[in-house]
Amino acid sequence: VYNILNSRLPSNYINTISPDKDGNTWIGTLNGLVKIAADASWTVFLTTNSGLPSNNINSIVHDAAGTVWIGTKKGLAKYAGSVWKAYHSSSANFPKGFAFPNDTVNYVTLDSSQNLWLATNHGLVKYNRANSWTLYNTENSGLIDNYINTVGIDKSGNILLGTKDKGLAKFDGISKWDYYNSYNTLLPGNDIQAIAVDSAGIKWLCSVKGLVFFKDTAY
Repeated sequence: VYNILNSRLPSNYINTISPDKDGNTWIGTLNGLVKIAADASWTVFLTTNSGLPSNNINSIVHDAAGTVWIGTKKGLAKYAGSVWKAYHSSSANFPKGFAFPNDTVNYVTLDSSQNLWLATNHGLVKYNRANSWTLYNTENSGLIDNYINTVGIDKSGNILLGTKDKGLAKFDGISKWDYYNSYNTLLPGNDIQAIAVDSAGIKWLCSVKGLVFFKDTAY
């Protein structure tokens, strides 16, 4: 057991853990980002010694190139080798005309084309690596809840969104939106905290009122 008393962990509150392809383990805490290397050495990244916009780390994902993408309470961070870049409402790293909807990035994931999908408190954001950013919200799309807790990708490439109050949203990435909630399915609650898709394509949803799994639309 590792804690703040017997290790370099900056906080006992662990939000996320993500291993990379090189055998390193990345840990997101309430007070910093930790990298435990394959050789068991520890590195702690804080706002004071890195390009992190916040020490409160919500989510971590690694792309095919080995770049680390970190969702924080104050925006998104990109860590490539030794180079940091931050994306938040007051940064200049967006193309003209795009405004980051909310600095709280609850979750970050990648689809099979290496597009980045961000769950925020004010909508869904897609980044396609050609410095093209797209915001989906209740005003410009079929999204019915801007508060998104988490994002998953199913075997067909659909984007699965766990919302704060409206259940599960399924987006085909183009224009089709479907919704599953406690009123039209057997979901026990509409606040979806986590989504996982296993090797058989079964979707596992963690809500504040229990765990449910489904294949296709059968709960």
